Amino acid sequence: MILSNRVIYSDNGSLTDYSNVLNRWHEQSVTLTLKPVDFIYLGASLPFNHRYFHLGDTVNSVSAQFSLEYWNGSQWIDTVEIVDETNTLSQSAHLQFVTDKDESTWAYDDTNRSGRTITGLGDVTIYDLYWARLATDTLLEAVEFKYIGWKFCDDNYLGTRYPDLTRAQVYEMFQSGKTDWDEQHFVAADKIGTDLKKRGIAYNRNQVLDFEVFREPAAHAAAAVIYSAFGDDYKDRVQGAIKDYEEAFDLAYANMDWDRNARLGKTERLVKVGKLWR
Repeated sequence: MILSNRVIYSDNGSLTDYSNVLNRWHEQSVTLTLKPVDFIYLGASLPFNHRYFHLGDTVNSVSAQFSLEYWNGSQWIDTVEIVDETNTLSQSAHLQFVTDKDESTWAYDDTNRSGRTITGLGDVTIYDLYWARLATDTLLEAVEFKYIGWKFCDDNYLGTRYPDLTRAQVYEMFQSGKTDWDEQHFVAADKIGTDLKKRGIAYNRNQVLDFEVFREPAAHAAAAVIYSAFGDDYKDRVQGAIKDYEEAFDLAYANMDWDRNARLGKTERLVKVGKLWR
């Protein structure tokens, strides 16, 4: 997982690999300052169109805008559209983008090999990944990053399916001081990624271009994890959530990226449960 999903921070050209930290939602964090000359490079084994940024207590508090580019084999190409739910890293949320139909395709490339380098990444050698890079137009000071990856559901949606789980006393019963189910949502996203691969639906989660398609099964998967922590008295609820997960997962196969361009084509939007709907 870590080798195929990289996070490299460029501090005015000086590179630091934070892949080990930011692929692990349950362990560490890193606090970064982003200047207009800095970049966050995101590398993946397949093209992608979104990432979830899970931030810590220290977030951005100034007005700013992102730019996001992807590597086409010879230069960095601007994305057409950025949907920034993080509000430039002022809150934990998704960052989504759209690649340009009229520009060269996204390249599967080495950062440094045989005299060829990816601009900005020539000081490290990483083979066979697709790369995007994120920058800001304004100084962002001391933003704490805890995880950059996938999240398909949140507490708001979970509460529509399991209202009892979003009560303050239930959070507290699970763990003293707990105020959200973020970790359980990340576990649910991991399960969905594993099941996509296990069932031969996708190679990995990067092919999920519309993450909201998996919001329903992710809610049930998170609920099963939460209920299981409360012991034998909740066995029936665990089993019920698992059953609902299986049913919802079977309906969530659409919108997978099979042509590796990070955009949903007409056919990809119609494919569902192994059949072509016309």
